[in-house]
Amino acid sequence: MIKEVVMYLDRLAVAASVSALAVLLCLPTAVSAQGMGQGSGGPGMGMGMGMGPGRMLPDPAMLPGLKAKLGITAAQEPQWTVYADGVSSADEMRRQMQKGAREMAPAERMETRPDRQAAGAQVHEGLNQRRDDLARVLTPEQRAILDREAPPLPPPPKR
Repeated sequence: MIKEVVMYLDRLAVAASVSALAVLLCLPTAVSAQGMGQGSGGPGMGMGMGMGPGRMLPDPAMLPGLKAKLGITAAQEPQWTVYADGVSSADEMRRQMQKGAREMAPAERMETRPDRQAAGAQVHEGLNQRRDDLARVLTPEQRAILDREAPPLPPPPKR
């Protein structure tokens, strides 16, 4: 009985991880349907193919550079740490979901899709909340940099 519960919880965790990944993978497609950027598709929404700042989860590798550009003060450090931890956690979840998706059969991926989408929406909401909390303690100049370098994530596509 306990083994069955553990297996169920493991499967649920994989499904939640994979659902967030599915949202992340579907998001650029929904955005690119609105128009291409200055890439191969001509002028439009952004950097081409519906990608660019604000279209995907921030890369944790950009955090040290962003922190330096923002000039985070000691008073702002707690909110910065919460935001940076959120970016790193979201990236790790995305990686786990990708791995889990590769291991699922197509039918299982389709079956768990709503759960994955819901998990992805929660990731977006949580990361945007952390970003908003950070933005509240920044100066107007710092906030302009944050808006340019790490804009809020768009809401997940409605299905």
